[in-house]
Parts: sequence; C-alpha cells; structure tokens
Amino acid sequence: MSRGAVMIECLYYAKTTPIITVDDWKPRLEDRFQDESEANLSGAPECIFCEIVSGKAEASIVFRDEQVTVFMDIHPVNPGHLLVVPNEHASGIDDVPEAVCARMFIVGRQMARALRRSGLRCEGVNLYLADGAAAGQDVFHSHLHVIPRFRGNPGSLGLQADFSVVASRDELEVQAEAIRNSFDAAGDVV
Repeated sequence: MSRGAVMIECLYYAKTTPIITVDDWKPRLEDRFQDESEANLSGAPECIFCEIVSGKAEASIVFRDEQVTVFMDIHPVNPGHLLVVPNEHASGIDDVPEAVCARMFIVGRQMARALRRSGLRCEGVNLYLADGAAAGQDVFHSHLHVIPRFRGNPGSLGLQADFSVVASRDELEVQAEAIRNSFDAAGDVV
C-alpha cells in the first residue's frame, strides 16, 4: 500500500472511527479497493477528494478555481507536497475532460513555480500522475502530485527499469505504429 492510500484512508477513517491503528484500517482498505472498478464510483460519497473539494472534509487548500483544487498532501514525500485534483469526480485521466486535464497541468506548473519561490526546500519538482491500479493509483479520483525535491532527498520516484537495455529501432517502430493506429482509429487528434 502506498503513502497516498495511507493519507486518504487516514482522513476517511478518522471521520468514521474515533481511535484507530494501522492494523485496524489496513485490512479494510485492501478489501475496499481490490481494483479500480470497485472504487470507480462517480461522485461517490466515499471519495475523499470529492469530500475535500466540497468542503465536507478538512484540507489545507492552496488554490481553487472553477476546474481544479490544490491542497497539501497530509503524508508528504517532502514538505510542500501538493495534490491538484479536478473539482468534478473523475476516476482516471480518461474521465477528466480535456480542458480540465490541461488546467491540472497548467496549475501544476504554477504550483512548481510557487514552491521554488516559497522558501521551502525545493531544488527540483516532480509532477507525478498515476493512472490505474497497475500504475500505482490508489485513490480513484484523478490527481496530479506536485512534489518538491532536493539533493540527497530520501526516497525516489524513479522508474524501476534497466536503462542499460536499449530497444531496437524495429521494436520501437512496431510500438509507435500500434499507438498511432489506436488514436487514428478512435478519431483522436494529437
């Protein structure tokens, strides 16, 4: 279970259970969110991000407009860790309207600039969006992490890959063609 799940579920269970321990809520989380289809409840009252956006759950709001809300992550990778969420429930990136998705990244970029100017320790910034359980998404309301980073920073958001392996040009061309065909067939414009 990732730190994001811990953050969200601590908020959820803090509202519903007076005194809890990790051992109390962890099995309930694993049962509740076996996969994204179980959590993909449009506008579900169980969505902590929907509750934050609506003001029903407590959060430290940094920015809000008609499309997105930015608030502090309660289990930050580093001090200043922000989450940018669409105001309307959208389980995954495909569910976020294009203009709102663009706004998430524009605001994410503005938050990165603000972090650098804030006086908080910030030598670099990760913009991170996990889409789907296989990608590490554990809260099924699309969200963009804006994470301040610095040299010697513990933890890593690095990809776990063997970068010494180089794909052949033929493999890359086959993959590129498959992707081009998928958006051409769907009528998508890139």
